[in-house]
Amino acid sequence: MNGMMDQLREIGAVREGHFPEADGSCSRVRVSLPRLFQRPEQTQRIAAQMAELLAGTSPDLVVGVGEGSIILAYELARQMNARCLHALRHNGTMTVRREFDVTPGERALIVEDVVLTGKSIRETVELLRALNVGILGISAILDMSEGRAHFRFPFYPLAGLSRGNAPRRICPLCRAGVPLTQE
Repeated sequence: MNGMMDQLREIGAVREGHFPEADGSCSRVRVSLPRLFQRPEQTQRIAAQMAELLAGTSPDLVVGVGEGSIILAYELARQMNARCLHALRHNGTMTVRREFDVTPGERALIVEDVVLTGKSIRETVELLRALNVGILGISAILDMSEGRAHFRFPFYPLAGLSRGNAPRRICPLCRAGVPLTQE
């Protein structure tokens, strides 16, 4: 797992600093996986590591969760000889485009780039179950949920990372007068 973090730091996908978050907290880490996905050879390597973790699952489908996972899902599906589709939020609800063929009884792996709360994955699980698709497992490049994301299916992250979040009123960096990192 350390090798994964080294790879992500090497390409500038993981940065350390003092970042404001939308929920009013501050974090010490910012992750930008599009920096990974713009490099096909590195995306291929990451998907191969994921495929190795998931060996023996034999999915019919690899389902990417959200826009950030479209490229990863495609590459993982290619390597696992499965079809690829993605679930996107539309009007507040996770959906699969009607152009995708989903047959009841198929088996799917769900993949996301970064897991923070697990909400989108849980919604995707419910969507697939409503379509009578079996869930073989869930994977992610990074689990940043700090143990808070729980699923009813096996979860295979490639690495875990803590953002070091703290509410602004007690953030040690804010208290020390460290300026917010500009993006």
